[in-house]
Amino acid sequence: MVYDTLVYAAGSQARLDEVPGAAEHAHAVASPEQATRLRHRIAEIESGGTVAVVGAGLTGLETASELAESHPGLHVRLFTDADDVGSRLAPRGRTHLRRALDRLGVSIHPGTVVMSVRDNGVDTLDGRAFAADAVVWSTGFCAPDLAREAGFATDGGGRILVDATLRSVSHPEVYAVGDAAAGASVSGEPSRMSCQAALPMGRGVADVVAARLTGRESGPVRIGYVFTNISLGRRDGVVQFTRADDRPRRFVLTGRAAAAFKEAVVRSTVRSGLRGAEHRPTRGGQP
Repeated sequence: MVYDTLVYAAGSQARLDEVPGAAEHAHAVASPEQATRLRHRIAEIESGGTVAVVGAGLTGLETASELAESHPGLHVRLFTDADDVGSRLAPRGRTHLRRALDRLGVSIHPGTVVMSVRDNGVDTLDGRAFAADAVVWSTGFCAPDLAREAGFATDGGGRILVDATLRSVSHPEVYAVGDAAAGASVSGEPSRMSCQAALPMGRGVADVVAARLTGRESGPVRIGYVFTNISLGRRDGVVQFTRADDRPRRFVLTGRAAAAFKEAVVRSTVRSGLRGAEHRPTRGGQP
């Protein structure tokens, strides 16, 4: 296919190549197929079994919480190489997070580096072995290999390096958005993989490309943040409001109100996607 201008929005995928055995034995939740596979495995585990969740970022925290609440007969272990969980939260948010995990019976293993995954557990850097009936790998995401293999300038995670208008620094006819793009946020740091970054990128690149095609000037795309929301089961959560540069504000929403807030955000995102699909043209060019 020949193009004059291309918008690259290939998304992200689970990072399962970090330690031996993860790709073969660990589960992930980065795609519907992976989540369905995990759901089937969880259904096979008898009461009293153990699930190990490796990584305590947003995905790991939500996965551990949801599993512990929906399957109270299982023991959920949460491993993180950080000294504590919820480092991006204000003190009140961190306190609520720890209490929620304790209430759900999640065992937290801070400062613990998982070095390998087996079919029946994980091994850590300090020589310990933990048995587990299922291992969920949630240490982060990376972009698909496509851009790197095609010769684009990328960062360490395979994201296309872009300028302030989301244009590839190595291929000026290509723009990249979402998790597949390493654009600078208002803090000057690379944007983190998130819906909050992807949405302004999508809106921004539409304006930039339209301006380019019509011979107009376009300004930089501003990538800022407003809040981070974490579900802690169906009836609890934490919403950390942030400054545009992603630093936490003092205001934190917790409990049922936070869970409802998170649910509303998710439903709004899904509805937006469905509305976009309704207007997507077919091969013949008609909706």
